[in-house]
Amino acid sequence: MSDSENDGSSLRRNNLPPDIIADVLSRLPVNSLYRFKCVSPSWNSLISSPYFAQTHFNRTHTNNPNKHLLHNIVLQSITQDLYTVDLTADVPFATKLDLPSLQPPDDKVLGSCNGLLLFCRTGRSNFFLLNPSTRECKKLPSLPFVLNPGHGFYSCLYGVGYDSTTDDYKVVMLSFYDESDPESESESYPLSDTTTVAVYSLKSNAWRRIQDTQYIHWGMTFGAYFNGCLHWVCRREGSYLIVAFDLADEVFREVSLPASWAEADDEIRKFELVVVGGCLCLVYTIYMPMPSRNRQIEVWTMEESGVGARWTKIMTDIDRIRPLDLLGLLAENEFVLTAKVQILPGVTDDKLVVYNHQTGTLRDIVVRGIPTKFSFWGTYVESLLPCLS
Repeated sequence: MSDSENDGSSLRRNNLPPDIIADVLSRLPVNSLYRFKCVSPSWNSLISSPYFAQTHFNRTHTNNPNKHLLHNIVLQSITQDLYTVDLTADVPFATKLDLPSLQPPDDKVLGSCNGLLLFCRTGRSNFFLLNPSTRECKKLPSLPFVLNPGHGFYSCLYGVGYDSTTDDYKVVMLSFYDESDPESESESYPLSDTTTVAVYSLKSNAWRRIQDTQYIHWGMTFGAYFNGCLHWVCRREGSYLIVAFDLADEVFREVSLPASWAEADDEIRKFELVVVGGCLCLVYTIYMPMPSRNRQIEVWTMEESGVGARWTKIMTDIDRIRPLDLLGLLAENEFVLTAKVQILPGVTDDKLVVYNHQTGTLRDIVVRGIPTKFSFWGTYVESLLPCLS
């Protein structure tokens, strides 16, 4: 008897219609589904189908009341090994992400959306989409138009998001000439008031150059994907603001900042936009002028989008740690941070910590197998969504 006949008789013997089996399977975690592909040819075909992948994502994430909470993160060790950590596990464990077809990437993740991560491996020409849950990885085609390095240093900002109107994933790259060495960790200061905009479509597997923008972009951050738009902080006519790039109609819209931030001054400012707990958050760092060179960090959430956005401060400098990255919301009022914690004079360790902004308390997250020194790469949700097509 063939495998398919065995499979069919098994279904009849258990009196389980295929739609019931699909419904049950769509509620299971990705790692279990990958094992269950071996049960039968029909299960393998079902679990591998794009329709099932979307149904599974809708059930486990889109319609999940806890979808805004932090689930999975990617870390990189000092030896450039990648690790994934499921923060929802009873005992979180750092699992090495083995991608034998790729060398360890040279850059941080440039964005994430629906379980897909965007990263650049070497320089600005090798872009990849990666699903850490399935280990599926796609190399994007080379960008057909880039700025001329002979005209000076130039910087690039990136983002990845989902266009629900066309059921398509898009990568956006903003590039501009500046005064900073692109290998430097310092902020970039634009030499031009024109930013080149390029859009990649996963459906067409091609890049397009669209109309340039007159906003002055700078910095080393990637676009925060929120409500169908990619968000960056920029400057125009001496004032700071946020621009939202709508992935559906591919135009920029403005979002106001808190009034006290809008005017540029002599302070050195650094902005980072992240999505935390289903809200757009802005991590705002001020480096005071010399000789004090003190640093102040604030975290604000946006309650309403658009020009009349309302902002609420939820966090300021935290004693005892040097916060590096805001990862997300683990539970109500509990924010996950990466931080350097001083354990001895002049000696620090990298740690994951939880800060409760209501009580002002801190606690460590104990992760087995986590590297002593690591950097934060990005967050993602488990999904079967393909990145090859």
